[in-house]
Amino acid sequence: MTFSLKTQNRPLILAYVLTWVAAIWWLIKPYSFDELKVLDSLYGCAVWVGVTSIITLAIGELIPQHVKLFLVYWKWSNPTPGCRAFSEVIHQDHRINGSQIERSWGALPSDPIEQNRLWYQIYFSVREDVTVKDANRSYLLFRELATLTIFLLIVGTVLTLLLTRRADVALIVGSIYILLYIVFAVACQQSGYRLVANALAVAAAGPSLQKTTSTPAEES
Repeated sequence: MTFSLKTQNRPLILAYVLTWVAAIWWLIKPYSFDELKVLDSLYGCAVWVGVTSIITLAIGELIPQHVKLFLVYWKWSNPTPGCRAFSEVIHQDHRINGSQIERSWGALPSDPIEQNRLWYQIYFSVREDVTVKDANRSYLLFRELATLTIFLLIVGTVLTLLLTRRADVALIVGSIYILLYIVFAVACQQSGYRLVANALAVAAAGPSLQKTTSTPAEES
């Protein structure tokens, strides 16, 4: 059975969230809720793992894709490198034979939206290449981690402050969240660029490709 890239990433995302749940509980436990000893077995409790998994999945699905892109690329209009595939990326990566791409796919657009559409058609034709799949998996993983970290920043910091009543502890937790968010966002930006560049490089190196007339739905 073959699983989608997003499904393959879910165990890593769940492990990340569970680690933070345990960390917040460890911070809170010395100050309150001492009577809830059952939570000492958090990692071994299938119920908690299941509930956390469902909540994590729900949060990821509830946040619109354009909001996720804004959170990782820090711009609202045409944020992804696919929108600059032929105006920037194709000229910045020496592996990409721009002439071959143009011969196979026709005149290369300059409009950001049209660039992204044509790039995705090219990506879809080479999506099974290992370098393309690797970059896409990293991109999807870091996009979800960055988005979830923003949610954890708000909820985790507030809960830490309310339950420990220590501003210094909440400040440390919030600072760690912000640092992780920046790391994940930059990693997403880099893996997104790598995805666009790898797809173009593989398409240019392969046999001549025929331009299709329709664009499949993007995995989001």
